[in-house]
Amino acid sequence: MSKTAKLALILPFLIGLAMTVLAVFQPDRLTDTLGGLAATGPVGEASLRADFVAYFMTFTIGVAGALFAGKRGWLWAPLALFGLTGIVRVLHGLFEGFAAGAFVPIAIEVVCCALIFYAMRSKPA
Repeated sequence: MSKTAKLALILPFLIGLAMTVLAVFQPDRLTDTLGGLAATGPVGEASLRADFVAYFMTFTIGVAGALFAGKRGWLWAPLALFGLTGIVRVLHGLFEGFAAGAFVPIAIEVVCCALIFYAMRSKPA
């Protein structure tokens, strides 16, 4: 993987790492950051905790595999996660209306996907 491809992956890696740390160590802060998510029972609470950790950890491991081990194929998982999330956020906004602050996570997802896609398409060093 080229140096510019690795540079492109630093921002997605740092975002994924930060979100994973929040999901693992400060889940209440994460759910507030993501719009005040709340569970209605213990199973929902466990789902909130486990799903966000799994989501962001999978993203981060995929980017880290490409960044540090040159495993370009590992970028498919993070691209799919953030890409599909961004698409569904836009569709939800189109059908239900965009809430205040809705464009920030969409922009983060689009930028991360663009950087990941660039790294995937770059020529080997």
